[in-house]
Amino acid sequence: MFLTEEEVNKVIRTVRGITPEDAVLTYMKQYFRDEYSICILDYICSTERFGPPGRKSKRVQFVTWGIEETRKCPTAFDMGVRKNLKNVFARACQENDLHPDFNDPSNFFPVLSDIESDITALLFKKKKNQIDAVLKSYSQVREQIYLSPCVHVFYETDEDIVKNEENGLSSEIRNKISDMLGEVEGFEGRRLGHTVFTSLQTLREKYDNNTYYYLL
Repeated sequence: MFLTEEEVNKVIRTVRGITPEDAVLTYMKQYFRDEYSICILDYICSTERFGPPGRKSKRVQFVTWGIEETRKCPTAFDMGVRKNLKNVFARACQENDLHPDFNDPSNFFPVLSDIESDITALLFKKKKNQIDAVLKSYSQVREQIYLSPCVHVFYETDEDIVKNEENGLSSEIRNKISDMLGEVEGFEGRRLGHTVFTSLQTLREKYDNNTYYYLL
């Protein structure tokens, strides 16, 4: 997750058509579609603090929906992909006379950001107490952990995971959480909040009761 609440709202305004799509976004949408079969929703140029005090680095974030989309373009691990993406974005800025600070490809770095995770994180923050209250009402639920875009719900045993999936309890909990998070304008029809069902038995036997290792 990389986006602030302000940046999330910027993307939502672009998706809803409140902020018109600029020429660079049109260009980059076509590029990502042709090269990686990725649908980008928006891009965000920013300057971040990085490294020693006083040092700053420019960054362009290409925003997608879903973590699976970001994995199609490995900017974090493939130097060739990253270099090519920087060159394409710099050229788009030059040709359309936008973002002069990003005309030099050696002057910034690109990342892909999944807005689903960021939107869900914001909603979890606002609705956490309500979700906790709902989960507490189920005697079968022993514990819950939030790691956007998921809430991890713990039953007592591995057998409980199977049993509650078969009897419909897990489906009921999953739907209640999604309904509580609701929909976001511009992304209607997309269900928010993934629910992962696990058990304290798994936590004990596989992760030595360490939630940090479980979440890795």
